[in-house]
Amino acid sequence: KALTSDLASGLSSFASALGAVGMLVAISPKLAMLSLAVFPPVFLFAAWRGRRMRSGQKDVQAALAEATSVAQRALGSLRTLRALGCEAALLPEYGRSVDDA
Repeated sequence: KALTSDLASGLSSFASALGAVGMLVAISPKLAMLSLAVFPPVFLFAAWRGRRMRSGQKDVQAALAEATSVAQRALGSLRTLRALGCEAALLPEYGRSVDDA
């Protein structure tokens, strides 16, 4: 059921795009050719940039996960850290994790 719905939606979008291009060509062929010439490079650049940003985002997410892990360990054992007086010793580790993120 979902496949047929997606297929119908895709065909509808394709027909709309085809109609829009036809109208653009009917109104101004030169402008239509310019628009159609510019669109593919812009689309390819946006796709390339999006993939690059996605891979960078994964690195940032991993660094934030590490910083959160350090904070969670510290907060989970806060009573023990206070009893031993080690609060200040854990602060640089958390600072490094946040700086890496």
